[in-house]
Amino acid sequence: MQLYSVERKVSQPIEGHTAAFTQFKINENKKPSTLFSFAVRGPQGGKLHIIEVGMPTQQNQPFQKKAIDIQFPAELSNDFPIIMQTSAKYGIIYLVPKCGYIHIFDIESGTLIYMNRISIDTIFVAAPYESTSGIICVNRKGQVLSVSIDEDNIVSY
Repeated sequence: MQLYSVERKVSQPIEGHTAAFTQFKINENKKPSTLFSFAVRGPQGGKLHIIEVGMPTQQNQPFQKKAIDIQFPAELSNDFPIIMQTSAKYGIIYLVPKCGYIHIFDIESGTLIYMNRISIDTIFVAAPYESTSGIICVNRKGQVLSVSIDEDNIVSY
């Protein structure tokens, strides 16, 4: 991947399989920050990176970079992240590896909130599902899968 800064007119190569941009407001900040998240699987394992791009808005505290390990089941040693979408409403990242698992991460802390297999077949495309602030995916067999947060079962912490 290559990240290009319009402000500075420079590009930066980034090792990654999938990425997403999002506007995210940290609790103590007055304005949202532009965040770039990307995921990669290398010989040492998988990583999710969340960084702020561009200059922080005046009066905002900069976002603290995150580098989070991504857990892959041992029997899926060739699995790697292929899809990433974000939900600004819930402040989460949806990450889908090739072998059909869903990983849901909290943007601000980088904490893995949920992980489960949603398809035994390869998922090859996904898009934001605006009506639920979730994602909608299609697997190799043509099944359409929807993943979203159930607001009635959110536990405050």
